[in-house]
Amino acid sequence: MAKSATRPTWTCPATRSPADHQVHEGPNQKDEHMEVQASVLWEFGDNWHPSTIELDDPGREEVLVRVAYAGLCHSDEHTRRDPDARKPMIGGHEASGIVEQVGSGVEDIEVGDHVVFSFIPTCRKCRWCVSGQSYLCDLGATIATGVMPDGTFRFRVTAKDALGQR
Repeated sequence: MAKSATRPTWTCPATRSPADHQVHEGPNQKDEHMEVQASVLWEFGDNWHPSTIELDDPGREEVLVRVAYAGLCHSDEHTRRDPDARKPMIGGHEASGIVEQVGSGVEDIEVGDHVVFSFIPTCRKCRWCVSGQSYLCDLGATIATGVMPDGTFRFRVTAKDALGQR
C-alpha cells in the first residue's frame, strides 16, 4: 500500500489479530512512517495549527485509523491554556474513522471496522476495565505526555524529532 499525505491520521491502542487481515509489526522495526495532517498546539497559549507531521505504522496492539471526523473539545482547550502540559500536542481525540492497518497482537478489531476514539486508552482486561472503571486503566497513565504505553512516540515533526521531544 503506497503512503501519501491522504493516508490515515491517527493510531490508537487496540486488541485484535485475525489471520485474514493485514498485520504489521509496527514502528521502529523498518522505520516506516507516513505524512499526515493534524491540528497541533506548538506552544502554551498559541492557537491550534493545521500541520503536516510524520506518523509511524501501528505497533503491537495498535491500529491505524483513517480519520473521517474529529473535533477539538474542552479537554483540548484546557491543554492549550495549561503551561505545564507537554507541547507540542496534537488535538482532536474526539474522532471516528475506519481501521486501515492493525498491529501484531490485535485480537478483536479488523481492517475496515468503523471505530470511535476514546481520550483514555483501555486494555479491557485489568481489574479497573472489567469492573466498569476503565478511566482508571494503567494504559491511560501517559495520556497527557504524548508517550505511547510502550514508552515511544508515534508522531514526528521530522524522522529524528519525536513530537513531544522537541
